[in-house]
Amino acid sequence: MSKIIAMLITVSTFFLPSIIQAKPISIKVAYENNPGEPLDVVMRYWADLLNKKSNGEITLALYPSSQLGSKQDVTEQAMMGMNVITLSDVAFLADYEPDLGILFGPYLTDDPQKTVQNI
Repeated sequence: MSKIIAMLITVSTFFLPSIIQAKPISIKVAYENNPGEPLDVVMRYWADLLNKKSNGEITLALYPSSQLGSKQDVTEQAMMGMNVITLSDVAFLADYEPDLGILFGPYLTDDPQKTVQNI
């Protein structure tokens, strides 16, 4: 038992410097909506909330009005592993993954709860 504890302490001290020196994370969020539109207002609220909850360790850099390119451009950037998020509807994403198209059937049932149960 004491060997296991000693090993855990040794391993944890190996990772401790990387935890202590963790750099703040900044994530780019690109979207087509213009400043002041409802989605932009929500994104600014979300960015402020995340900044507060993470004590400034995670921030969102907002890029409205297609500043980083079209929705397709930004989606492809994300697919290549770039540090960017875009906001897209399911119909758009179904072009990249056809199986997502099933989620674009808003009238599959007469009760939203039944729709969630069927997924």
